[in-house]
Amino acid sequence: MTWASGWAASLAQGPGRLRVVLGPVGAPAQTITADEIVGPVIAQGGELQLRRWATAAPRLRVQVAGDPVRLATLRALQQGITAQVHLETAAGEERIWAGPLLEVTTPRPGLAELNIDDPTAWALARHRGAAPDWRAGLFADSTVETTLAALGTPSTGSIQVVETTLAQCFAAHPGSTRRALVEIDGQYLYLATNESVGLISGLDILQYDATVAPTTFATGTPVRIGPLIEGSPLDVLLRVLLSSGAASGGYDIMAADQGMGIPASLIDTTDAARIATSVSVPGRTDRFTFGAVEPTAAPEGGEVLAWCAALGLWPTLRQGALTVRAAVDPWGAAWAALYAGEVSDETLVAIGAHTTRAPDTVPEHLAIGWQLVLSGGFIIGLGPGYDYAGALWPSTAPQSWPATTQTYDLGWPGGGLLLPVNDRARFDATAAYDDHLFAVAARLAPWARRRCEAVEVTMRGEALGWCAGDLVGVTSRSIPGPVATGGVAVARRALWVPQSWDWTAREVQGTLYLLSE
Repeated sequence: MTWASGWAASLAQGPGRLRVVLGPVGAPAQTITADEIVGPVIAQGGELQLRRWATAAPRLRVQVAGDPVRLATLRALQQGITAQVHLETAAGEERIWAGPLLEVTTPRPGLAELNIDDPTAWALARHRGAAPDWRAGLFADSTVETTLAALGTPSTGSIQVVETTLAQCFAAHPGSTRRALVEIDGQYLYLATNESVGLISGLDILQYDATVAPTTFATGTPVRIGPLIEGSPLDVLLRVLLSSGAASGGYDIMAADQGMGIPASLIDTTDAARIATSVSVPGRTDRFTFGAVEPTAAPEGGEVLAWCAALGLWPTLRQGALTVRAAVDPWGAAWAALYAGEVSDETLVAIGAHTTRAPDTVPEHLAIGWQLVLSGGFIIGLGPGYDYAGALWPSTAPQSWPATTQTYDLGWPGGGLLLPVNDRARFDATAAYDDHLFAVAARLAPWARRRCEAVEVTMRGEALGWCAGDLVGVTSRSIPGPVATGGVAVARRALWVPQSWDWTAREVQGTLYLLSE
């Protein structure tokens, strides 16, 4: 979803009318008109933690006036149903917000307040699907704990287990391949491609070199089996968000409990796909996969989002729909894909504090860094690396990161510095692993290696449609810049993180994070 041409510009002009529709997409149960809405319509709580790349979902608040019967109808709405907020301006009407209804409260007689979550909240909590019951949870029916039914020799490509129903443990792939993750004896991880009654085959060891891993397991050895979703981090995330069990194509290809089943009309896959070239290695099949051998713990999608965040990828709200953004070097080739617009004195309403070192971008003060050297996915040695205490380069002093370095300790999903593989995420143990390692390091390193500036601002107009992770240009007499441009910002590049929106006043507050020219 993208707002119609000219509509974003109309946000800075003339009056507007808000309305809220609640219920299934296409068949709303309730509509709240502009005449019923009182007070400002405000969303607050947006956040993106640099370096950790974790987001906090904002929440929209709408106050509604009405008689006791009308308000009783609103209070009776089911928690978790879809709420969509629309704004009509002189240029037409567009959806500005969509998310699950958290609760309806009564601040005082004659008034009800709707609290509506950002759509990323769907990825962190169980929600209602087509059935009247709550979802069972991510991977709740796709994981099996069992034991070996006979002497197991995975090196021969198969094992026999006590549990006979295993088809649900496999995740679909856009091609013909189905994959599962098999954990034997609590530590040895295998990739499986086939199953029959009580038999798992097509095994390929993942965590250890097959030449040194044990070749035989005793009868009764514990085994856990779960889905393994392969593809780029972007594809994995979109499949989990959209898969409903309906096998409707596109990203909706996996079983019901392997995805969130968020309605496709609420996710802007076209916009998300714009960053595909920024998070993939050109000319290589993506080697990233996500696997689960036990039902996900609450919050429901926490492990998936943590896995994505460690790779510099996160879901976010853009122009009334859920999309995806990634951490990139704002001075690299990704600028064109993630460029959202210009910050100028005409768009700025107010400017707050400016700090020359954003707190969450300060590298650890270590006397010495350590280098993790990998080849084909296996650790082959450790050695001295970069001095992180000396890495606080000013954002106005350009520095380069060697894109082919084998140093990376920004927090891999499989265990950080020492273990890049665990039971929830892995990298394919091939030579291509190194290419992807370098590519991710090159994307994320500028934000960990450099002293980043932060400027708090309030803006109007098109900035209301920018999302957490968009790249913007900044030119303003009121924002600091280097000596070369007279001490003010001229064409500075920044990452934008909105934190609160006032849709009545049509203003957005947030932080501009600026790196070097």
